[in-house]
Amino acid sequence: MAPRPPETLEQFLARLREAAKAGHSQVRFGLHHFSHAVLREGDVWRVRRLVLEQEKADAYRKKHGKFMREDAEMLSEPGGPVLLEAASVDALVEAFRARQWPW
Repeated sequence: MAPRPPETLEQFLARLREAAKAGHSQVRFGLHHFSHAVLREGDVWRVRRLVLEQEKADAYRKKHGKFMREDAEMLSEPGGPVLLEAASVDALVEAFRARQWPW
């Protein structure tokens, strides 16, 4: 799979708002490959990096005989420290607007 074209901040924020309306608890984003996720954890919205456990990557490579960036994106899960946190999706949108885009 080729890298996807970068989203503008406004495109991402529209996608985030739609996902929130639909009740989704996770929205992934990044430049050409997803590298971060917005998570709804209870009543709090958080942003974390996507992390790939080495064991998971090794098992995938062994089973499929290959491992590409797209595979890493698919197998990664949100983890590590919270990079942004907000009490509502609207507050999170404002926090994104206060930062440089893309991440």
